[in-house]
Amino acid sequence: MTDRGALLDAVLRDFDDVQARSVYADWLQERGDPRGELISLELRWACGSCAATEVRRIKHLRHALVAAVRQRFDNKRMALEIERGFVVAVDAQVSWLLERGAELFACEPVRYVVVRGTSPDALARLGEIAGIERVQWLWLSTASPQLLGAIKLPSLSLRITPRFKGLPALLDLPQMRRGFTPWSGYSVESLAAAAAEPALRNIEWLALHDDHLVVAELLASLPWRLRHLDISQRRLSLDALAALADNPTFSALRRIDLAGSDLDRRGAEQLVRGRFQLAHIDVSKCAKLSTDALDVLRGRFGDDAVVTDPGMLSSTIPKSK
Repeated sequence: MTDRGALLDAVLRDFDDVQARSVYADWLQERGDPRGELISLELRWACGSCAATEVRRIKHLRHALVAAVRQRFDNKRMALEIERGFVVAVDAQVSWLLERGAELFACEPVRYVVVRGTSPDALARLGEIAGIERVQWLWLSTASPQLLGAIKLPSLSLRITPRFKGLPALLDLPQMRRGFTPWSGYSVESLAAAAAEPALRNIEWLALHDDHLVVAELLASLPWRLRHLDISQRRLSLDALAALADNPTFSALRRIDLAGSDLDRRGAEQLVRGRFQLAHIDVSKCAKLSTDALDVLRGRFGDDAVVTDPGMLSSTIPKSK
């Protein structure tokens, strides 16, 4: 394996390894590759040490990287998301993913995939291509138990509608025992019904994307002993954060994603009351979070646990409305 291959493989194995990304960035910069500059600048930005001119440079390099990847893979229509100097999300037709997906996954730490034009046969083949095992989140333009049953992945997050009539059959899939991402429009009652399903009794993570008042009520009543909770991009009331801190079933939590939320100093003070000992709390792109609020979080959970990496600048991947 070449030096480049070994360094890239280290990044693909553990995308959260800052040292691996730093070494790879240095190697690229020594050879005049602009990707190295982007990765290096992103590492500095995550530490809050980038000037305004460097932030603009990051945006320029990200756009250039998207254009270069589209050209390399001869697909100008696919949507991409760049994070930390790498492609982490792709939105493309299943036919293209079957033809070129393995090649993309071999050089980029793709974690999120939007699949267009699916069929059970195509998804079964997609589940077998090299690198797909690193994908953590899958969005399907159509869904059915038959379709989802064709996917052979160790764990999976799916966006589904509460009106989806195949929900009981879907919940029996082994992949769904790890996580659950409902579509917008759910209620306390619908999630309580989901919690009663045998296949969902032992889930480890949950993503909630809805109105802050619903989130507050849900956080006060959810029965799951979750390890990972995603409430990013939300308007979070103090009541919601207090409910999160006070619910004893959340004592097993190890990760909370709050990226892009309106978390502030008062919200941080609510979070630190929780019984959980977090190994990861993502507060990137929280515009209201002050330096002293970050100090509150770091004092409770540790410097390494509090993630301020700005992550994605602009999303091209569909989100729940």
